[in-house]
Amino acid sequence: ISARRLALTKLRGVRRLRSRFLPAHLFADPSWDMLLDLYDAELAATQISVTLLSASSSLPLTTALRRLDVLEEEKLVSRFEDPSDRRKTLVRLTGEGLDAMEKFFTHYVAQV
Repeated sequence: ISARRLALTKLRGVRRLRSRFLPAHLFADPSWDMLLDLYDAELAATQISVTLLSASSSLPLTTALRRLDVLEEEKLVSRFEDPSDRRKTLVRLTGEGLDAMEKFFTHYVAQV
């Protein structure tokens, strides 16, 4: 497992631990959760659908779509049609989004 995947796992573990002792809604940050999931998918060389991204961030689909709109406006993510199933929309980090996540994790791993 790469240092970045390990850091990602630990970062998520801290969130789970925190939610055991404190109300999770105090720390809700669905856009960040989406970026983490998309970065994880990038590291694992997998693709993630809008539906799966919505479910993993514990958001209703309509709210997830609004968050994706904002992330797209910021040029951090892009949506595209699944070539093997045109009913599905896939999401990925843009070059700019991937660069930002890489820089974050480079600094994060250096501090942990």
